[in-house]
Amino acid sequence: MFEFEVAGNNRKAEKAQFLGKWLWILFWLFIPGVIASIMVNENIASLFPALFVPGQILQTICQLIYGAILIKASDWDSRYRISGVIVIAANILSIALEYVFAGNEEVLLLMLIPLGIAGLVGEYYEYMAHSDVVKEFDEEIAAKWKKLWKWYIGSFGLMVLSIVLMFITAILGLLAMLVSAIALIVVSILKLVYLYRTAKAFRDYTDNNTDITQNGFTGNDF
Repeated sequence: MFEFEVAGNNRKAEKAQFLGKWLWILFWLFIPGVIASIMVNENIASLFPALFVPGQILQTICQLIYGAILIKASDWDSRYRISGVIVIAANILSIALEYVFAGNEEVLLLMLIPLGIAGLVGEYYEYMAHSDVVKEFDEEIAAKWKKLWKWYIGSFGLMVLSIVLMFITAILGLLAMLVSAIALIVVSILKLVYLYRTAKAFRDYTDNNTDITQNGFTGNDF
């Protein structure tokens, strides 16, 4: 019985050390990702056209690294792999479609809809994976990941509704689009906060167990 407990604790420590490292990198990837999204923003690009291509390159690099890390984390939850593959594939395909259908906004929008749905699925698998892997370390943050998914799907649904409303009444459509844009920004900020808290939960566990080992306390002392 004791051997099983020790093996379980060792696996938990290994999990905390691994995910604490890689989710911390995911957290810091958000900063260049945000900078890249500003550089490729239509309003910014119209004022500073030279920023668009470097911004697109930076955004692609960040997304590819993000997806690769999610795939790497799939040893602890297979849903990370699904999310990572979707992130990488959707990013590459979206860039390809933008160049192929450049100047044909209606066709481009139609082609990007499936990628938007795929991205939704990817977000779901990522949030659920985060929730499950951190549950034994911090149940509160695990529950927050699941709640954040509800906020995300609600914001995404409102964005779709705003597009429909644009064909009915422009004022309501624009208002709904503004609200959904704000909601998605809030969700993105919360995702950043939860990534930080999740990585910190793993790192704190690793640090605490390292302190115990350094102080000479092991399973043989009890």
